[in-house]
Amino acid sequence: MRPASKLALLGCKGASYKPSYKGVGHSNFWRDWLTHTFSLTARIKSRCSHFEVRVLFEGQDDLCHVERLLLRDQGPWRAREVLLLADGRPVVWARTVVPSRSLRGPWFFLRGLGSRPLGARLFADPLIERSQFVFLPRYRLPQKVLVRTAPALRSDPYPARVARLRRKLAPAMLTEVLLPGLREISSDLDFDQINQAKAY
Repeated sequence: MRPASKLALLGCKGASYKPSYKGVGHSNFWRDWLTHTFSLTARIKSRCSHFEVRVLFEGQDDLCHVERLLLRDQGPWRAREVLLLADGRPVVWARTVVPSRSLRGPWFFLRGLGSRPLGARLFADPLIERSQFVFLPRYRLPQKVLVRTAPALRSDPYPARVARLRRKLAPAMLTEVLLPGLREISSDLDFDQINQAKAY
């Protein structure tokens, strides 16, 4: 799949294909999680006793700013927003958007996903393609999202990544925002790997 056009990122402050985290602090920690190419869900599950997907919103919605930059298809759009919790701690906020018409076609399974993680399907379905990640080291959740998630999240900037998805030519977009709770479930092994990480 072609990566998102760099020209489309001109209006998206701080967007980059290479993770560079000025102002984020402890950048190796966030780089390690953001550049993880396999399932975040599986990685989180391996570090907690109880994993939960909490559905915050599911329905027709307008695109957020970053989505408008990276998606060119016509709406209306269907959005699904979830919190991933590890032992009760919010660790990742994620949002998936697809054209509503795709729910009757290639993305049909999103209608009945419920509280099951999308990540399990993404890595098991060979028909799903994913673009390069675009990294947003200081992503602020839109106000409408904060209203839906309150009091779980604040308006603070969070490290995030976005990617365009495609299944049978039908587009979608996935936004994943990493939350401070990830620090509480990271093992000593994680920090050993981080300390040995090669600097970008």
